[in-house]
Amino acid sequence: MNNLNLTALLPLAAFASLAAASLASAAPSPAVSSPVPTITDGDGHPVNQNMLYTESRWERVLLPHEALSKLGSLRAVKLTTANLPSNVIVSLGAINTPRNTVGLWVRRSSRAQAVHQKGRFTLTNPATKASYTFEAMVVGAGR
Repeated sequence: MNNLNLTALLPLAAFASLAAASLASAAPSPAVSSPVPTITDGDGHPVNQNMLYTESRWERVLLPHEALSKLGSLRAVKLTTANLPSNVIVSLGAINTPRNTVGLWVRRSSRAQAVHQKGRFTLTNPATKASYTFEAMVVGAGR
């Protein structure tokens, strides 16, 4: 009786492992998320609990070694943003001063509504097509 059960279970176990493997390969792989970068002041000192404030020109993002090696020259990078309200405008400021940082100018076309939303920021080197994406909270009071 035990041999009969074992003979019936082995093919089922093999089928189950094949089915699980095919399901795992069919599922989309999760996106690799970059850690929240350190937000610094103009002198490179960490500030803000890693939030970007609107109406500020002094904030800088300290890029991790991984991003620096991917992007190459920071003078060539371009910035795109996603997941932010339409009235939030982010542009690049001074590059690499202090070392390994990118300056960001965060502003709003209208201050009527408060903003407290996580945005996605992508730095891309157009020459190499290399990019680095990070997320950070953007905060600004309403009037």
